[in-house]
Amino acid sequence: RTKELSSDIETRRLQLLRKLGQNSELKKSLLMLTKRLGNITYALQLKQEASVEEWKKYRQEIINYSKNNNQHSFLSRFYYEEKDFKNAHEYSKNLRDAAYLELLAKKLSKEYPELSCNLFKKLCFHFIGQGSGWPYQKAGKMLEALQKTDDGGSIFRRAKSEIVKMHGKKYSLMAIIEGVK
Repeated sequence: RTKELSSDIETRRLQLLRKLGQNSELKKSLLMLTKRLGNITYALQLKQEASVEEWKKYRQEIINYSKNNNQHSFLSRFYYEEKDFKNAHEYSKNLRDAAYLELLAKKLSKEYPELSCNLFKKLCFHFIGQGSGWPYQKAGKMLEALQKTDDGGSIFRRAKSEIVKMHGKKYSLMAIIEGVK
């Protein structure tokens, strides 16, 4: 309850600073909130308020602070918003947010197909672990995306054979997996 109240107070404070035209104080507050809370929304607001030169300085400060405090989830999302998808992937290794990881894999597919394939494979196994029904269908979709992204086909074939070896007795899953050719 106090965190919600604090967030509400900070939002009102930011609105008040904007209305009063105190841009330097507004930027300092946004930077502090970005670092303290690890919230991407504040970082995006700061980027919008700052000039290009100021943003470069703030960006580096946010990155250094986040690295020192092991805020990998925030860093991944921050790099994603900055369109640095390779670094976003680097800091996404411990994330479990399947929707975000799927978006990241799609963004990586053109420039870094191998990284994208690894993410699709990870997501495929994640959905298989979720249980039967809808998760199995989603795992099949991830395997199809892996197949489309993998130019040589070796990662796809390896992933498919691993799934068959590990989960061969799950007949509803095998029907979906065999359907991906």
